[in-house]
Amino acid sequence: EFGNATFCALELGSQQVPAGTLVLEAIFNLHCPAPNYLQIQRYLPDGIIRMVMDTNGNDLSEILNHEFLNAEAQRVNKRTLLELIQHARPHIQQLVDMVQERVKPQQAGIIEQAQSNMMAEAKEDQERLKALAEVNPNIRKEEITQLEENTLELEKYLMSAQLKLDAIRVGLVTA
Repeated sequence: EFGNATFCALELGSQQVPAGTLVLEAIFNLHCPAPNYLQIQRYLPDGIIRMVMDTNGNDLSEILNHEFLNAEAQRVNKRTLLELIQHARPHIQQLVDMVQERVKPQQAGIIEQAQSNMMAEAKEDQERLKALAEVNPNIRKEEITQLEENTLELEKYLMSAQLKLDAIRVGLVTA
């Protein structure tokens, strides 16, 4: 999609990332479609997952933080850019595949935490509603059943949550 990918030159002046290395910065968002009435976003983290990787599969996320990359990124003229992309396309695709594979354990952890938060809140809500039903005849059995059904539905939707690659920045280390 337009605006979700960019290519830049990086003058890092660092021995950690040698010249000629391709670096991929990938931004992931957690995507979990669910009916609005479930309010599933309450249990999901607001932030994004960011990963930076080089062609050797090294995770450079800590070394090359977002602000640093923004400061060091330089434009590449269009003609050179098209040549670089054509030449590097297989390497870029390989990097995208590697970063998507590496982010999967984080996805599992995020989903597990979201489910844990949801189950803890649901248990409290169910206990509270059951306690209220004992002293308040206006609390119907159907309300308790609906709350239990919503919990099961939330669990099902959370299991289907996926980290979605939202944007990439490819950098060629020039010096």
